[in-house]
Amino acid sequence: MKILSGIPFRHNFFIFLLGTLICYGYANFVRFEQYQTWENNSAQYFFKSEPMMTTLDSYYWLRWARAYQEGRDFGRNDSLRGYPDNRHKRPDSVPPISYLITETASILDTSHYKAGLILTSALSGLFIFPLAIYFFLIGYPLAGLLGGVIGAVSLEYLIRTGIGRVDTDVLMLFFPFLASLLILCASKSYTLFSRLAFSGMAGGAIYLLFLWAPAGATFVAPFAAVLFLSLLAGRPEQLANTQSSNHSMATRFPLISKVIVTLFCLIIYLAFASGFDQSVIGTNLQQSALGRINYYLSTYVPRIDRLKIPGFDDPRINRGEISGTIKKQISASTIVFPSSLQTITETKALSLNKALGLTLTSPLLSAIGLSACLVFFITHWRKLLPILPILFVGLLAFQGARRLALFLGPFVGIGYGYLVTIFLASACRYFPFIFRRQLLFFKTRFSESNHSFSAIPGNLLKDFSGYAVAAGLFFTLSSATVVGIVPKPSVPVQNFASFLYLKENLPPKSAIYTWWDYGYALTEITGQATFHDGGSQTTPKTFFIAQSIVSDNQQQLYNTISYLASEGLEGIVDLMKDNTSYGEILSNVLVTPPPLKQDNVFVVFTRDMIRKYRAINSIGKWEVTDKNLKPRQGYKILNCSRLQSYKLSCRNGIFDLKTGLTPKGTRLKEVVLIDDGNVKRRMRYPHKNGMYLQILISGSRLIRAHMVSEEVYQSNFNQMFILGQYDKNLFEQYYNAFPWTRVFRVKSHTQRDIDAASKSH
Repeated sequence: MKILSGIPFRHNFFIFLLGTLICYGYANFVRFEQYQTWENNSAQYFFKSEPMMTTLDSYYWLRWARAYQEGRDFGRNDSLRGYPDNRHKRPDSVPPISYLITETASILDTSHYKAGLILTSALSGLFIFPLAIYFFLIGYPLAGLLGGVIGAVSLEYLIRTGIGRVDTDVLMLFFPFLASLLILCASKSYTLFSRLAFSGMAGGAIYLLFLWAPAGATFVAPFAAVLFLSLLAGRPEQLANTQSSNHSMATRFPLISKVIVTLFCLIIYLAFASGFDQSVIGTNLQQSALGRINYYLSTYVPRIDRLKIPGFDDPRINRGEISGTIKKQISASTIVFPSSLQTITETKALSLNKALGLTLTSPLLSAIGLSACLVFFITHWRKLLPILPILFVGLLAFQGARRLALFLGPFVGIGYGYLVTIFLASACRYFPFIFRRQLLFFKTRFSESNHSFSAIPGNLLKDFSGYAVAAGLFFTLSSATVVGIVPKPSVPVQNFASFLYLKENLPPKSAIYTWWDYGYALTEITGQATFHDGGSQTTPKTFFIAQSIVSDNQQQLYNTISYLASEGLEGIVDLMKDNTSYGEILSNVLVTPPPLKQDNVFVVFTRDMIRKYRAINSIGKWEVTDKNLKPRQGYKILNCSRLQSYKLSCRNGIFDLKTGLTPKGTRLKEVVLIDDGNVKRRMRYPHKNGMYLQILISGSRLIRAHMVSEEVYQSNFNQMFILGQYDKNLFEQYYNAFPWTRVFRVKSHTQRDIDAASKSH
């Protein structure tokens, strides 16, 4: 047990600092290698000189960086989001990450996109410094270094902070570990002033986290608790001023003195954590924090989540995506609409093996490191108490909160660092002759080289041995990391080029009707409004958009657009508030909408919606009587290499286009050959219940093939985007960049009358 709790030897700070810098440099090098791969394959990752982003949220921050550079006002209603309601507010001030992007772009004289890549790469490994210093102070520097370097290249963290991921995740570890370090310093301080100072700085770190990402408010209370417990758990003699007399209060009443000092420190912490703003630390902050905790537990812990849940809260409300009035009205309604959150990949339930695989790709290796870390916590709970909130957040990954696994990676590394330290302690205790022989060897070599060193400190030799063992262990474990992974753009270059075309050619003040995923990107790139995006996809509006996309009736698509463009989300909320039945709401939207007056509404279909169609279908086919999301139907994408002589050669076999049979014997109802977005040929077979095979070509080049059911085949998305077949009385094709983007103008009521009159003549 002494081995588990003892410190093997003292450590040299300068060697430790060098090791920390190497770990930070390695974290940056891994991301630099990703960028090098991008440059070597620039056609896939760059449009002209602009790099693509690997998360759609990046475009949200880049948009405000551009707005800040152009001197636009913040705090007003945002006319480009949630069309036509315009209830979303711009941030009250430029977001910190957007500010840093703009300043970096100015200093380096480069574009915002490149500045974002440089900035996030530099910031993503910054958490290594407070983490490493924390464990150096408690005598386990190897645990801190391995925790930092393994955490920096762990699967979930590297995915969320890799090249092109311009998002707030890059500092979500830095601020909590900084707060933990400052709380540790407060608990180790001997004077009242230093304790108050470190407590205030810890609160300041949490406040900076809150400014960086509103979700940081959830850390205020947990860190307040660990600050309180850490100060109380300190040794009694730590409270006494070394220069105080024997009759001081701290000496005569140590417990009372400790409690009083702790309460003062807690007050200072809360003052700084609130930014000296009572409204932040008061009821609003508590409700916000509780709302976020409920959001993560209710959303990322698997279950069906619907918009009628009382007190429905989403952390993105703090960015102004959903107005409080609308949120309360929706929550008070008895009508249940499906939530899109349950279709997002990161909200899915994970098995234990998959959850462990979010750090190291080997679940066994992750389990070993995490188990060792838990033993470390049990045997050194006083020293590790300040970082307990971070560990708790990371452990939520095992409840299905995948995005929180980025907090878990460092603790796997900490566990391995603890094991290395225990190994060295055992070696020093039971095999001291090994170090004596090494020391004698180095002394002899120095003497033979005529150096003036008469001796080498034994602790220094042990230090080098420890770092060498830790480095060897890391490179052994590195095969179980995702070093070398190259993320793909969220918006492919071809789509980006299409969006730039829309920016230059769409009429002013246009509105784009599409699925929510590309909402942020479209507002940033085109400068045009969207109906919903990644921060407002949890309202009933998303259900109606999904329903219109998967419907087999283009008139319903047109009517839904007409209603949402005229009445918006507020129209639906008003109906819900008046206790309108579900059937009547559907009738208002799908059958008798207000006439479409706008002539600047465009439907945008993109290639990514093929893969997302299952999620769209699951929401769009939902029925109020079932109160459950429907089983997903979508596209079965085939990996095919050649089309020749009525034979389609694919990985799983050959499709015989003469007989209409698949390699597995499944019958086809129809084969459709689509050339550059237009139906070139159809082949029908006498199979009533067969599947549809759609083959996409460009001239003689095979692009892609997929199989779909009758329901998917007849959907508005498939008919309009894949087949290019649309009702010319309702829509007109505005732009075709098939198979990446296809855009339709929605005809206004006036335009339809004009067209009808011209046809009658």
